[in-house]
Amino acid sequence: MSQASDDEMDLDSMFPEPERPATPPPTLHNYTSPLLVESLHPKASEVTLHIHLVGSNPLWGHVLWNAGVSLADYFLRREREEEGSIAGRAVLELGAGGGLPALVAGCVGASRVVMTDYPDAPLLDNLKWNIQENARILASSGCDLPLEERMTVEGHIWGRKPELLLNQITGKYDILILSDLIFNHSQHAALLDSSEALITPRTGKAYVFHSHHLPQFYLRDLDFFRRAAARGWRIRNVVKEHRGVMFEHDQGDESLRGTVWGWEMTWDGDGDAQKGEWNAEEHSAGLSEAMAKNAQPII
Repeated sequence: MSQASDDEMDLDSMFPEPERPATPPPTLHNYTSPLLVESLHPKASEVTLHIHLVGSNPLWGHVLWNAGVSLADYFLRREREEEGSIAGRAVLELGAGGGLPALVAGCVGASRVVMTDYPDAPLLDNLKWNIQENARILASSGCDLPLEERMTVEGHIWGRKPELLLNQITGKYDILILSDLIFNHSQHAALLDSSEALITPRTGKAYVFHSHHLPQFYLRDLDFFRRAAARGWRIRNVVKEHRGVMFEHDQGDESLRGTVWGWEMTWDGDGDAQKGEWNAEEHSAGLSEAMAKNAQPII
């Protein structure tokens, strides 16, 4: 048998693969608020932050979540109302994506801000770009805030030991940011492990903001808080606001899908389950009763 030519044995010609869709391009989103300008006054007359997102990512780092925008707004309201100022505090964001809430914390004077995400180069490089770009924006607006001196980016896998995130001087963090992370149900325990390793016990605050994007799984979302209460976290509701649905193709109650919930959590540091408490304010009709009836943890 004669040797077949390369052309005759070209598998790409014999079994052509379907054309693959191009990777979506990166996106750029603008964030501005009168409260942001007010917090920077009188050094800035107008400021629009640029939030760059990777084009596509299996960890959802390509989405600017409603919860992140809501949390950024909440931080600015806190500053205006002087309800526990962020200025001078050490802040860390888990699963930052574009890092909007952390950037706003930096803008209002946090002493140290660490933005973390899965240790994937495109995600981390994107966060570094956002710091540099918004430092440039602030400088060009007349506001001399050294973001690049106070903000850093680190990779972190939830549940792993966070030695690199614990500063020798400042130690743990006054404020943790968990923005739209609890839909990842399998990682609830890991998120709590990281939070407990990083937060300052008793005085530190963790802000967990989220929406129920898939209402059929809302009890699985909320199991994060039941797990947290069992580990000694105190929980109180600070935000409930409707911002509209993020994913039009999803099914279910649009009022539930479009609502952002924000929770402030503190941890005593001793894991005493008796000190944890679930805030009884309902997410939706019958939710408290539904939670009470689920005696076994939802996995």
